[in-house]
Amino acid sequence: MKIQSNRPNTKELFRFYYLEIIILILGISHQLMQKIYNVSMPFIDSYLDDLLAVPFFSSVILMIENPIVYRTYFRKHSLFQLFSILITITVLFEFIFPRIGNYTFDYWDILCYFLGFISYYMSIKKAS
Repeated sequence: MKIQSNRPNTKELFRFYYLEIIILILGISHQLMQKIYNVSMPFIDSYLDDLLAVPFFSSVILMIENPIVYRTYFRKHSLFQLFSILITITVLFEFIFPRIGNYTFDYWDILCYFLGFISYYMSIKKAS
């Protein structure tokens, strides 16, 4: 007797998470190029991470949260959840970390967080 699994096949998962996979690859590739291979692109180094912050953290949270909390693989974050991630990232990286570490406050970073939030939300809304 074959045991059935609720887990979808790899092709279904890839189709559902393609945007998240691209965001993760782009973010990790940029960090590798910047930190390990010492490739410097000043404008991209300053703002790409901020632009990808909300989609990146949302993607990681989604991939962990869906199978554990919701027992499904096919659920995207709501506008409220994405907005909560945006506020959390902004407060942490622009208000708390500059006071306790080697971070600097930058209004342009906040704009990039917001643009990343809007573009990610519009992308997942369009895809669904």
